[in-house]
Amino acid sequence: MGYRFSLADVAHLRSDAGCAAVAEVAELPLTDRLAAVTAARRIAGDGFAAVLETVLLRRKAEAKIDGSGGWLFTDDALQQATASPVGRHRAARFAGRVVHDVTCSIGADLVELARVADRCVGSDLDPVRLAMARNNCGPSQPLLRADALTRVSRASAVTADPARRDSAGRRTWKPSDFLPPLDELADTYAGVDLAVKCAPGIDFAVAPWADEVELVSLDGGVREACLWTRGLATPGVTRRATVLRQGSPEWTITDAEPDDCPVRAPGEWIVDPDGAVVRAGLVRHYAARHGLGQLDERIAYLTGDEPPPGIRAFRVVEHGHYAEKSLRAVLRKHDVGRLEILVRGLDVDPNALRRRLKLSGAAEATVVLTRIGSGPVAILCRAERT
Repeated sequence: MGYRFSLADVAHLRSDAGCAAVAEVAELPLTDRLAAVTAARRIAGDGFAAVLETVLLRRKAEAKIDGSGGWLFTDDALQQATASPVGRHRAARFAGRVVHDVTCSIGADLVELARVADRCVGSDLDPVRLAMARNNCGPSQPLLRADALTRVSRASAVTADPARRDSAGRRTWKPSDFLPPLDELADTYAGVDLAVKCAPGIDFAVAPWADEVELVSLDGGVREACLWTRGLATPGVTRRATVLRQGSPEWTITDAEPDDCPVRAPGEWIVDPDGAVVRAGLVRHYAARHGLGQLDERIAYLTGDEPPPGIRAFRVVEHGHYAEKSLRAVLRKHDVGRLEILVRGLDVDPNALRRRLKLSGAAEATVVLTRIGSGPVAILCRAERT
């Protein structure tokens, strides 16, 4: 758990003295915790904890939020904040609208909305996060303290990012596991266009009021599910996967596209669809778009003679029934010493298996362990960027 900032901390961090202390501490390597605390105490006096935490959080934020060098964060707020490319993608649907971000927190989504919306306002119940948002979003951004479940604006479009309660390690959540609860948000804003950012593990069935569910990945990691309603949703689409990769064009696929694809034996390539495609239940749609087939109708691995462009695909070397003894012999035959293990449909721990295989060769390979019908299969591959 990170440092608990107060309003006094925020005021000090925004002052000339606080900014100078942060700048001086930011010049330190901060690789040794005890040395960092000692140096920060010497530089910042009684305010050292807030100064040191701010420097550390800004360093973490560099890879997540663009232009956040002068921002203020709490640890929890930074963890929940939307990565800038994802926030920009979501904000695009609000272009030209009057928008209210009813859980604006420290302002990560609000700054992206402000770039495209006709007008936007942010609100939050936490006074410390609001004070940080005033620093992060600039003096011209309207902000107010308000409960997300109370209508305090006339905005025609509303966005919310509810916090997740402690779910004891669960990857799925119920509507009541969110703060504010999803159903209450939907009821409060039943008359306006609403977008709710959720964790990607959400069961779509818990939000029957959502007209479109979009899963978004960034650089290979599934970042969020967004529940779109009414005028923010795409007519004829109920599920969408959007794939963002820095340095590459974004692409999207929906359940409005054809999903006719065959089940076939392993071909020249194995394709592991992006996690957003898998989570959105659009594997067959993705296969149909690219002329691929499924290895098994219940498994997300695809195969074909030509992979889609711009992905990391796996060229098949050989395949057969999976057993550890036979896999060990295949790896020895191909002199494999470095092995990536991909698993779907089998109860196999890749790390434990790798230790048992006792690899010693010079080559590098990938093995796909899966099930075709009722039988376990091992497919030895070479990973390539298409």
